[in-house]
Amino acid sequence: MKLKKKMKPVESTQLAVLSENVTEDKFERVTVGDDLKLSALVAKADEIQSMCTDVNDVFMDNLYLNKDLHLETKSGENVGVSPYAFSQLCTKLGIPTLYMKKCIETGFVPLVQENINKWLQWGADKKLLIRKYGEVARGILSNRYSICDTPEILSAISDSGILKNMSLQGYMINPSRFHARFIGAEMKVVGEDLFAGVQIDSSDVGRSKLDIKFFVFKQVCTNGLVLPEAAGAIYTQKHIGISSEDMTKALHESFNVFNEQVSDATDIITHAQSVKINDMEDYRNRVRNGTRVGEDSVDEIFTIAVENYDSSVWGLVNAITEVSQKYTLEHRLLMERYAGVLLTQSLRGGV
Repeated sequence: MKLKKKMKPVESTQLAVLSENVTEDKFERVTVGDDLKLSALVAKADEIQSMCTDVNDVFMDNLYLNKDLHLETKSGENVGVSPYAFSQLCTKLGIPTLYMKKCIETGFVPLVQENINKWLQWGADKKLLIRKYGEVARGILSNRYSICDTPEILSAISDSGILKNMSLQGYMINPSRFHARFIGAEMKVVGEDLFAGVQIDSSDVGRSKLDIKFFVFKQVCTNGLVLPEAAGAIYTQKHIGISSEDMTKALHESFNVFNEQVSDATDIITHAQSVKINDMEDYRNRVRNGTRVGEDSVDEIFTIAVENYDSSVWGLVNAITEVSQKYTLEHRLLMERYAGVLLTQSLRGGV
């Protein structure tokens, strides 16, 4: 029996990446006195949008991945592929992304081509939407994806007037991700400098749905806290069947719950201040699992809770959100969400 010739690795080809200064999920904090307005965010979003184009209704079998890991079309287009877009393509084809990236890193680019191009041919009747930033695919999505990009979302938010009495606290904006925090009036919690606000998340390439949540900001140490769905949801919308007109109307209606959420959050925090932590080991396990951090960070959280705050649930919540600022934006948001869960659990007696 003739054995198949063993495939040898070739020189590794790097996935096309967007410029570091526009893809990095870097959170920009706005300090008091900067007075950065919503209009400034709109301008930043418009600047990014001016570099973006779409290739609509592309049949899968019209695509070919070349040795440089660029997607070619039969009409002659040559599009680089960002790491996130590559992951989306692998997912749509049912190919393990980590395996494909390992092949690239170890030089087995022909194996990547063989897998992806074979499955692209099997998807002859499926259409894709390729979203480009410059000449690089920032996202590869289903053709059912409703395009409602960051400039349009910001415009709808501005038209709704929901943020007229709030100031921008911080933001992150790039060709694939948008995140912003706005704060308003001070909350009436004894011994605290807390401000009620909103946190807005969205993505032009499917990294997240449009999600607006109630947000609590502690000014003295710039900690942030996001309440879970039951207590903090304001507006959420997947990028399927969405229009700016409907969004503006829905946003305005959704913010009718804001004042009620301020009152509820005040009660929850006041209660958490009085709930003392007795079983420290149980809480260490909860925090370790809920925040997905290592033992050193768990130690840091509990040290900060005792030294900077107190032994209450509210003290622990503050320590978690303080330590979260060292992490990437995505991990920070995860930790802030968990802190909100811990907070509401204290009210329900789940502590």
